[in-house]
Amino acid sequence: REHEEGYEVIEGKMPLLVTVVKSANEPRFATVRGTMKANRKEIPVLTLADLDVDEKRLGLKGSPTQVKKIFTPP
Repeated sequence: REHEEGYEVIEGKMPLLVTVVKSANEPRFATVRGTMKANRKEIPVLTLADLDVDEKRLGLKGSPTQVKKIFTPP
């Protein structure tokens, strides 16, 4: 947790909700070498048949939660 004197580390048991401040996401810029390396990588695509899970526990129907509102903070 960020506050005036610095940072505070908090532990908790699952399930829990975690939120972050805008300053937590300071993106790094990719190098030319890194971009070229990423272009050569193959991204695997998984289907439901590839996963060993119950289909009823996936997607909106399988979610135990519902999102009421999504917004970008001012």
